[in-house]
Amino acid sequence: MIKKYYEIQTVPLPLSDENEPKILYLSQDVTEDRKNRLMLDAALQAAKLVVFEYNFYNDLITGNDALRELFEFDTEKPIKLNDIDQKLHPEDKSKWKSILKKGIKTGEFHEEFRLQLKNGTKHIRVTGKIQFDIDKFPQSAIATVLDITEDKQLLYKISESEERFRRIADSAPVTIWITDGDDKCTYINQTWLEYTGSDLEDCLNDGWLKYIHPEDRRRAMESFLVASEEREAFELEYMVQGKDGSYGWFLNRAHPRFDEDGTFDGFVGVNINITEQKEFSQELKKQVAERTDELEKSNEELVKLNMNLEEYAHVASHDLQEPVRKIRTFNSLLLDKKDDVETVAKYGEKIEKSAERMTNLIRNILDYSRLREGQSGLEFLDLDEILEELESDLELMIEENDVNISSGKLGTIYGVKIQIFQLFANLVRNSIKFNSNKPSISITASTIKGEKIEAGFNAEVETKYKKLTFVDNGIGFANDQRETIFKPFKRLHSRNEYSGTGIGLAICKRIVDFHQGFIDVKSEEGKGSEFSVYFPIESEK
Repeated sequence: MIKKYYEIQTVPLPLSDENEPKILYLSQDVTEDRKNRLMLDAALQAAKLVVFEYNFYNDLITGNDALRELFEFDTEKPIKLNDIDQKLHPEDKSKWKSILKKGIKTGEFHEEFRLQLKNGTKHIRVTGKIQFDIDKFPQSAIATVLDITEDKQLLYKISESEERFRRIADSAPVTIWITDGDDKCTYINQTWLEYTGSDLEDCLNDGWLKYIHPEDRRRAMESFLVASEEREAFELEYMVQGKDGSYGWFLNRAHPRFDEDGTFDGFVGVNINITEQKEFSQELKKQVAERTDELEKSNEELVKLNMNLEEYAHVASHDLQEPVRKIRTFNSLLLDKKDDVETVAKYGEKIEKSAERMTNLIRNILDYSRLREGQSGLEFLDLDEILEELESDLELMIEENDVNISSGKLGTIYGVKIQIFQLFANLVRNSIKFNSNKPSISITASTIKGEKIEAGFNAEVETKYKKLTFVDNGIGFANDQRETIFKPFKRLHSRNEYSGTGIGLAICKRIVDFHQGFIDVKSEEGKGSEFSVYFPIESEK
């Protein structure tokens, strides 16, 4: 069964001749209007929205049930404008009266008020329009009232939280900053403002950037924009100008923020003043560098000492070994022919010379070992005499291996005798030892200007050098190993093939370096080697 709603009006008619009263009844189907009104009431109820109408003629207020519930009015008593006024917070009553006056002038009003009720204070927002009669006098005011108490409480909590955050942030010993989703700075704390001598408005948006050192500004902004695009945390260091004009180092760390929907909402970050740490780190690096330099110098001294020890060991195992071997050999021959006076005299003389040579070697080694820093022990040396002494020392080795040594006039150089002797000895011995043929060694000398020496040696262009060339017909080696052979203990052959320690050529290079010269080699496997040694000779006699 469908219900219908009608609105009935009665209209009295003029009296008839019989003076009988007559009434006209008018009815209108308002079912649809009734339905719409019910729907509106339901919507207002669901929205907790109060709707009321104020009649300026009779000073009465009518409204939905939510009106009495919100204002805590009696359900039966008519509501007048003064009743509303009584419910308002004392501080808002004057605002209520002024808003009505303003509404009469403008035709509408909008304001927020506080209600002082038994259950506490409530906040409301009133929005309405004024209806005027044909004479433009206010007839009624139709308004809605929204209870915004929960919103106000939430805003208060947010405001209180923000204020608490600002108090904490401003008292923090580090800079705290916040940006929005458009990469603009929306907050920066007091620590930054005090350090830079700026104010908050000056640093918002991109204003903070002008306090970054010009050399760091572009890098800082690019890092920030890249992190914003990638929505990821970032960290970088840059210098910031203080209020006194000086720059300090800061470490900037930031993390992205997202709202409840996952939308990027900017960054929150901190700037930590690391100037003291930077200065300490730089001072520490300086001290480490100084200590490292000292250690390197100490290490160089140890290397020198070790090389000296290696040289002494090398001399003991090679240079001293030859005179001893000769003494033993000649002594053995002498014993076999002890009845032959001429032979005894011959070998006795050789033994005496070998013993004298050994004595001289020992004396030279001791003299060299006693040299202190700054004492070079340099003297003018006759290279032909040194070669002659060497051939005498290696007499047995030369005879046993049928060695042929040829040389031209070698001249003189300024150097340490025992070292130059050792240089000659090492090169000649190697030519004999690393040889599968009848050893042939050619030693020549020439004068050459620095500009003619290979560029890699950095020779003085105008300086003259004594060039000694040692050429042999030994087994040679691959030319790409020419740098390797001058390093200590670097061997090109196993000990099973050739004996030795692998230090001989390293000692040669050290000797040449000590004399401010150069040593080079050219070689080919199976075709011998050519060693070139250069000594400066400006002071040659």
